[in-house]
Amino acid sequence: MDKAFRFRLAVNHDYACLLNCDPFAQVTPTRQAWLKAALEAQQVQVVEYSGAVEGFVVIEHTFFGQALVSLIAVAPAERPQGCALALLAESEHASKSMKLFTSTNATNIAAQKLFLRAGFVESGRIDNLDAGDSELVYFKSINRTLPLA
Repeated sequence: MDKAFRFRLAVNHDYACLLNCDPFAQVTPTRQAWLKAALEAQQVQVVEYSGAVEGFVVIEHTFFGQALVSLIAVAPAERPQGCALALLAESEHASKSMKLFTSTNATNIAAQKLFLRAGFVESGRIDNLDAGDSELVYFKSINRTLPLA
């Protein structure tokens, strides 16, 4: 049975929920500061189920003028129940561009499988961000009609 997820823009009081979903942020002050800045910039979408935040996605529009999912996180207890896939689908709706990018480390096989399942294709690689662990870039074309300006 599929869960009935609800998506919304995150607000400041969601910060503790974001930390619950992102174990790395719980112990990394720079990630905490980055998440706070993303919240204030209104770049964070949360997914709720039964009133509880189960995950979130950060969507920036600073990647060569295109949308970038710079972080996706799901509470460890909620994996794998379709939440991350639903967040990526919602990212397409929240995107202000017709192209959506994301990336992950070459060692993160679970994320690579998730992106492929969500319809992303490999688009390139960036070396030298993390020593010995290349960043793999993924792309998805968003098929919708944008309103004319």
